[in-house]
Amino acid sequence: MDNFDVKVVRSRLFKHLDGVLKVSQEKFSRERNSDSNRRSWARILVNAIEAYAKILHDVELEEIERRLELLERRGSM
Repeated sequence: MDNFDVKVVRSRLFKHLDGVLKVSQEKFSRERNSDSNRRSWARILVNAIEAYAKILHDVELEEIERRLELLERRGSM
């Protein structure tokens, strides 16, 4: 997959996760939910937040790698 495809996929993942976070937060916050139902929605929230964090970490790591390569190329001139 080229760089553009990765960015498009990540953008779609972020949008999807935004929706998951919104819906699960709404479901978790309902007062009439049972404890087990709230725990289920809480697990979904945590998993979505972890996935979001992982994608952000990957983006940051790729940016660091890109900058390092640029510095190395400048240093070898």
